[in-house]
Amino acid sequence: MGYRYKLGIDFGTTNSSIALRYAPEMKDLETVVFDADPHNKGMESLLPSLLYLDEEGRELVGVDALRASRLAGPELNHKLIRTIKLELDRAQEDVKFITIGAKDYYISDIIALILQRMMEEVGSLSVQIDGVVFGHPVDYNDKCKQVMVEAAYKAGIYATLGEARKKTVFVAEPVAVALDYAIDLREEKTIFVFDFGGGTLDTTIMKLKVQNEDDIFKPHEAIAKDRLTVGGELFTEELFKHGFLNKYGIEKFLKDFHIKEKLDRNELWDYLLENKMGIMFIQEMDWVKRMLSKRSNEILSFIKTDSDGTQYIIEQELTAQDFEDSIDHHFHDITESIKACLDLAKKKGGVEKKDIDVVLLAGGSSTIPCIVKLVKEVFGNDRVIEPKKNQQLTSIVKGLAIAGLREGDSRLLEDIVESNYGIYDSLNENVAVIIPRGTKISDTEFDKETLIGGAYDEFVAINDKVPLIRIFQNGDELGYFTLPEYGSGSYRVYFKVDEDKGWLSVYIYDIAANKWLEGDKDFDGNNCVFFMDSLLA
Repeated sequence: MGYRYKLGIDFGTTNSSIALRYAPEMKDLETVVFDADPHNKGMESLLPSLLYLDEEGRELVGVDALRASRLAGPELNHKLIRTIKLELDRAQEDVKFITIGAKDYYISDIIALILQRMMEEVGSLSVQIDGVVFGHPVDYNDKCKQVMVEAAYKAGIYATLGEARKKTVFVAEPVAVALDYAIDLREEKTIFVFDFGGGTLDTTIMKLKVQNEDDIFKPHEAIAKDRLTVGGELFTEELFKHGFLNKYGIEKFLKDFHIKEKLDRNELWDYLLENKMGIMFIQEMDWVKRMLSKRSNEILSFIKTDSDGTQYIIEQELTAQDFEDSIDHHFHDITESIKACLDLAKKKGGVEKKDIDVVLLAGGSSTIPCIVKLVKEVFGNDRVIEPKKNQQLTSIVKGLAIAGLREGDSRLLEDIVESNYGIYDSLNENVAVIIPRGTKISDTEFDKETLIGGAYDEFVAINDKVPLIRIFQNGDELGYFTLPEYGSGSYRVYFKVDEDKGWLSVYIYDIAANKWLEGDKDFDGNNCVFFMDSLLA
């Protein structure tokens, strides 16, 4: 029984990376992290998630994008795009993001260019690739996953969109961290993953298994997950608005940055994001932020001359205490997110804080000393594996590559549903949850012959009025459908979450007529009335 290989791709807010677990030249299995950006000196495995576009048709990614932006003159219509992952999370659909010259770019187009750049560095391999495994934040919207699938197709990873939808796998980023840690595990452990990156804090509790004496593999079990939308990009903004401006002064900064309008702190940040020199200043601020996680003080020195001759001279010393003071109002929310994950683990799996054997820190923001201190205060020093011992910047992509290796029909992971899925209850004017978060994905499976198992609700058409069913993921509407008028008037509506995708499909059984209703096709060729493909048709 042979292996099937999928590339692991960590499309990150700040950096992206790509890896594969395979046996090169018939050797033992190993996880290889490819050089995603050879120009990113010292950190070649990481491709900065930056894209430069201009009206001359140039589309540059990573360090090349940053260099081109710095050299571009004011006469050229151009744009440096950053944090596109956060933009997708906000939009939750494939919206038109920007127009440069005569060309429109949708979010999937921008992501596709980043994916395409990484695929160029993979080169030829000695094994056949069967698709990709994307990482994603916990509680990721189903529509966002579909945009990622669309981007993979546009990047040329797949020949058709149908193939992309069928072969792409999604794994939550903290789960990937756990899979990387488990690869050499010799005893079962219950672990807490604290994955703090550029855009989100994702926490996960898992039971990691090992092969027994009979060499029968038991899948690792996800017990609980939680997400907080806070990360390194926001911390850079906080350091500027509070740590830097409190010392430098907003009026002086406006003057020295040649801004004539009177802007408050929030307006000023937005201005910098839309200005070439502003983006360069933010890059410098981000560098200082990272240095303050390693030393007690650092000087922000921004001395530049624009292409039109305008000079910018801004210098200010900042301390690690300035940085901590600028972000400490987030500490309560971080602690509450850890608690929410622990509470769900106790409720769903009977796992308590005392049962946690190891706490893994991952993601660039987990290196911040005050954040490490916070986690140690919750769990104790002895259980926390600090980032430098956990290779925090590549643990996600390596775990995704591990998830992409499959032998036969074996499954590496028994996962859980990350969101509440439900339908709108017009009588009570709220969303009635059909599948609560924390439910095992396997518990959403049902037997189509016997109608045993699954998560469902029943409906009856009243006075020949056919119910309109609106489907929600947490507070966000995914779509809707109307029960068919040709039915008997009595229906059972099943909700099912795909074990590889983590997204929802809905199936309807006509109870009186004793038959399943026609509709879209799911990946197995079964009829269903609501499927994510239909939203992109």
